[in-house]
Amino acid sequence: MKYSEVFSSDFIEKLNQIKTQESPGVKADNELECEYIDVENIVKMLGFQVERIENLGASGQLDCKVIKLNKDDVPYRQRFSIAHELGHAMQGQSKANRLGGRASDYSIDEQKDEVFANKFAARLLMPLKLVSKNINNIIASNKMDSNKLSRENVDYIMSELSSKLQVSLQSVEFRVRNLNIFVESEEE
Repeated sequence: MKYSEVFSSDFIEKLNQIKTQESPGVKADNELECEYIDVENIVKMLGFQVERIENLGASGQLDCKVIKLNKDDVPYRQRFSIAHELGHAMQGQSKANRLGGRASDYSIDEQKDEVFANKFAARLLMPLKLVSKNINNIIASNKMDSNKLSRENVDYIMSELSSKLQVSLQSVEFRVRNLNIFVESEEE
């Protein structure tokens, strides 16, 4: 599967606006190297570096073209943090290093920045085309009736999708909900 089959040309163009001059950028006709979005490969193509640091004090930080990660976070968290910090770079920020705290401690502008970075990370790691393809494959391979999915079916699909896309269950549930993929029907 090629990047152009997963992301719109507009999204790829926007990604490439933050690449360094010497980096190749993301090419639409490049093949994905795995069944999920390899965010570390994308940041390398854009000229960013990733550093894993003990006791960082946050899940991730952006420092110019270096994305710093908490070495102790689980791989799913680290992947989301990379994408999140890339979201800050997409906003034109060269530094994003808020240390912990609650969202309510942030200013309105900081909250907006965090929401943007989270939405960007979800869109990067869980693009609609890849989410839909995987959901359809899970339904088909398990011989489920896509018109009559039980709560247990949906829970199973979410768990499988989380594993296939290498993201947390919570992240995939938020993304699928925001995409309105499953619509609960009213019981008679």
